[in-house]
Amino acid sequence: GAPYCSRECQVADWKKSGGRHRAMCPRITAFRDGGFGRDQKREAVVEGCLKKIRMYVMPFYVGHRASRGDGVLFVQSSNPLEDFFFEGDVTRRGAKQDRRIVCDYVTPADFDARLVAEDFEIALARRGVLAAVADANNDDRRAALLFRFSCGFVAAVSTPVVPDLRLCAALAEDDSMKQGMLQLNIDES
Repeated sequence: GAPYCSRECQVADWKKSGGRHRAMCPRITAFRDGGFGRDQKREAVVEGCLKKIRMYVMPFYVGHRASRGDGVLFVQSSNPLEDFFFEGDVTRRGAKQDRRIVCDYVTPADFDARLVAEDFEIALARRGVLAAVADANNDDRRAALLFRFSCGFVAAVSTPVVPDLRLCAALAEDDSMKQGMLQLNIDES
């Protein structure tokens, strides 16, 4: 269950309209009890995580693809997937949200030589990575992304480049987008 400082706080949160726990409880229960299949978890990645970082990572992706060729944006987090799936300023465990990601642009050769060498389990995503890269290769308005979360969840996806490609290319000219890695703290105020 969700941690509360007292029974009164728990009841107050549950009863108030728009209460965080009331809104999240069915999703938390389904997530925890295995009610979400792989496709729903993949959707959680795209909807929950990507919508929070899209404006930063897409220009980074577009700039690196233009300078380094075909590849995938490797998005890693020390947080579990569920922290991106649920809205709010605290996790389902009651801790303050502190979601962080690190992005790295990885070519297919880098994927095999570096990522698989560091973590053989990531090799299981190879087919998905190659499919996402091929999809983005066929349509430059799409981006190939590989997500890895601390809970062990890994997903390769192809998603539209948003904002549009020209705006991303212009934003990619900023020096911060030319760095080797991009680090974001989503909950920093």
